[in-house]
Parts: sequence; structure tokens; C-alpha cells
Amino acid sequence: PASGLDTNSGTQGSPLRSLAEAARRVNQSSGSGAMTVVLAEGIYPIGETTLLKPENRAFSKDQRLTIRAEVLPDDPEWHIGRMPTLVHTLPLSPTWNGRPDPLGGAANGMLVEASHVTIRGLKVLGMPVVESPRPGLIRRLYGISRLRRDLEDLEVAQCLFAGDEVTNPHHVAIIANGNGINVHHCV
Repeated sequence: PASGLDTNSGTQGSPLRSLAEAARRVNQSSGSGAMTVVLAEGIYPIGETTLLKPENRAFSKDQRLTIRAEVLPDDPEWHIGRMPTLVHTLPLSPTWNGRPDPLGGAANGMLVEASHVTIRGLKVLGMPVVESPRPGLIRRLYGISRLRRDLEDLEVAQCLFAGDEVTNPHHVAIIANGNGINVHHCV
């Protein structure tokens, strides 16, 4: 995130800056076969929902879409400071998933609309509160969402979800519908 540009090619030598742009590139791809988005260590401000919705590309159990940290916890060089850190700065929507939101606002950090997806080794923080919310307002961040019931095979592994009720709420780490949801080795 420190040296990337969203106009770059997206290779290791010419990295992108934002996870949202990486998702757009995945969504625009076509064909079949595995794809991996590798996040280097650093802080990624998430200013918009990262929508993973490739309509012209097929993934399978063996040929997955993977979003992962460059260095994972089983690597001897790993420590918690090397985890890519997602800080959610996106605005709250007055609706949530097409319905009016009576609680004051919600946001999906990463919205998965594909089957056979792995998310691995990320640190997902809540939404910093920079103003005094009005009474009764509940700021809700859904770090990883998969709302469609027809999807299959979502794996979330080795991730850290952290927040604070007052300063950076993280309402729900993972909210997922569908089949084959496997969450393991997460905090």
C-alpha cells in the first residue's frame, strides 16, 4: 500500500495500491483457473466495499480465488506486524443490502459474491469513530460478508478481527450464507 498505484499492472514489481482495485481486476477477468491477490504488509484504508463478483470467470474447489497475506503465520519470518491491516474508512449506508437501516448505518468491508474463495492471513480492524454518533446509532461493519444463499465454499483462515465498541466498532467479523463455510485459526 505504501508504494503501489492503482494504475500499475498489479505484479509484485508494479503493485496496486488498493484492495478495491484488485477486486475490480478480478471481476473484469474471464475464463477459468485460480487467481491470487497477495497483500504486502502495511495499512490498507478501505474507503469502499471490496466487491468480489467475477461474472465471466469460473473458480472451483481446486482452482480458487484467494486473497492472502504475502507472509503467513506458518512462515518463520512472520509476526503480527507483518499482517496486511485493513482499516475501514468507508461511509455508512442508510440502507443495508437493499433495505432501509433503522439503526443508523452499516457497511460491508469485503462482499464476496463468488464460490470457491479463500481469505487468509489478514488483520481486519473496525471503523474509526471520528465524530460523536447520535443517540441510538449503531455503527455496523461486517468485515467479510457473503449474503447469497446459492454460493459455496468460503474459507477464512489465519485472520485477526479486532475492534472496540466505542472507538472502532466491528459489529460482525464474518456474516455468510451458502454452503461450505470454513472459518479456522482466526481470532
